[in-house]
Amino acid sequence: MNRRHALFGALGAALFRPADARAQNDLLKVRGGEHILGKTDAPNTIIEYVSLACWSCARFHLEVLPTVKKRWIDTGKAKLVFRHFPIDNVATRASQLAECGPPAGFFQRVDALFRTQDRWARAADPAAEMAAALASLGVTRDQVMACDVNTPVVDKVIESIQEGLALGVTGTPTLFINGENHGNPGDPKAIDIILRKSGR
Repeated sequence: MNRRHALFGALGAALFRPADARAQNDLLKVRGGEHILGKTDAPNTIIEYVSLACWSCARFHLEVLPTVKKRWIDTGKAKLVFRHFPIDNVATRASQLAECGPPAGFFQRVDALFRTQDRWARAADPAAEMAAALASLGVTRDQVMACDVNTPVVDKVIESIQEGLALGVTGTPTLFINGENHGNPGDPKAIDIILRKSGR
């Protein structure tokens, strides 16, 4: 918990500066162990920086992504890479719990958390509500408690935030499409246009 508070103190103090162009190119490369929706060899890459407590992120995942998935991801033309960028301590806890369980179920856990965001984001005990949302996916209360103090999981979330800051991410969702920052394009049609311009 202290490390999480220290992290957000650093965010508030703006201690991270954008990386140079070469470093940014390295940060935009897809690495092993990342959460990828779609075929890993798809020609188009969408990297999304996400806060699970962000309303706009929930809207993107529940209303926009299904169409993008149908048109681009399921057809093998694009892949989506999910990266954590929590906006506060509650969102950080949600990121940790999304990492709680087998990697194959990651996007199911993300979906469950987004669908119940209104409930847990305003709850007196957000972690309890998140645990309830994940229970149907087989995530137990003991697993939730273990994930909350899992140092590698915390480190993974912190590293994702630091890399996002180095890339100039200031809000969520932020989409890097084929290496270019497009912020939040807003709807499937806008994403279609960006991807078609890439010509991949």
